[in-house]
Amino acid sequence: MTALISKFAVFAIAYASTYFTNGGPTDPGYILLHELVRWDSQQYLRIAQFGYVNQGDAANGIVFFPFYPLLIRIITFDFNYANLSGLIVSNVCSIFTVVYLFKLVKLDYNDSVAKKTILFLSIFPTACFLSALYTESVFLALTIASIYYARNSNWPLAGLLGILSTLTRITGLVLVPTLAVEYLYQKKGIIKLSRILSLDGFRNFTFKYKILDWKILWSVVPAAGFLIYLLINFIVTGNPFAFASVESKHFFQDFNPLAGWKSAIGHWTTTSYPNNLMIGVFQVIFATFGYLMIVAAYKLKLRPSYQVCMFFTWFFAVSTSFWLSVPRYILVVFPQFIVLGLLSTRKSVTIIIAILSFVGFAYYTWWFATGQWTA
Repeated sequence: MTALISKFAVFAIAYASTYFTNGGPTDPGYILLHELVRWDSQQYLRIAQFGYVNQGDAANGIVFFPFYPLLIRIITFDFNYANLSGLIVSNVCSIFTVVYLFKLVKLDYNDSVAKKTILFLSIFPTACFLSALYTESVFLALTIASIYYARNSNWPLAGLLGILSTLTRITGLVLVPTLAVEYLYQKKGIIKLSRILSLDGFRNFTFKYKILDWKILWSVVPAAGFLIYLLINFIVTGNPFAFASVESKHFFQDFNPLAGWKSAIGHWTTTSYPNNLMIGVFQVIFATFGYLMIVAAYKLKLRPSYQVCMFFTWFFAVSTSFWLSVPRYILVVFPQFIVLGLLSTRKSVTIIIAILSFVGFAYYTWWFATGQWTA
């Protein structure tokens, strides 16, 4: 129910934003099919209809992963309504995200923590992307479901879902260490870091490996999704790493977290509103927030696999040389919502977090619906 209310709020805020921007009412159907289809959405729709190409500006679409466009294509019978297909995929997958996240949290915590986890996900400032024509909901549904089945020792299904996750976004590669750590934890092959860092700890850790079996190989399976993506790059362009070249030359993105930090500070201090907020202040705030959630997860002794997932997902988000979408990338660091659920033991704390988050949610949704760059 919380997720459905959140979706209604996205539409209501989008309607209000277009109402005031256009000086009057706008057809609700138009808002649904156009105001929630922005920026990267057009790339996914083009790939869904025409596939990858190696000429012209459309060749830059090679940086976008294939599974989300494939889902759009599968359910589209008339590409005049491809926008609707994309929104159906995103919103259905966001419901699966909520269902699996609730089930995952319930494996360790009570109903209260699980419900607050869903609440904080649903009203996270950039949660509007779970309802828009973007990959966040598909990626989260596949990633959380993969970890859920790993928790229940269904390793084949966890691995196969991991492949689809990695075919949706490169961040799916975090499932490789996440599933490996989860397997070791279940086999009691994980010991405290303080012991691992000692000589005796290393010896003990090595000894624990004797209890391993072939099932741990399922943790490597998600990497197959990335290999398939590299094969697509090779077939289309003749270069398996063509996406990296396009990221660098066209999107000005390289692996350089320090440069990304500097670029955000630069926009914060030298550009005018709203770029100073969107490409400056908010990039820094969300990067810092993600880091603090990782620290809090460690302090709260969150499950080791969740901590690994948090760290590497956060690292992916802040590793680029130009921070442009950190707030949206931080949205998929899903264990942070479990952390918030654990931290909000008092009703007053829950209310404060919820209010702050919803204010950001309304702000981002408003700007996104009006066509301004948000994340």
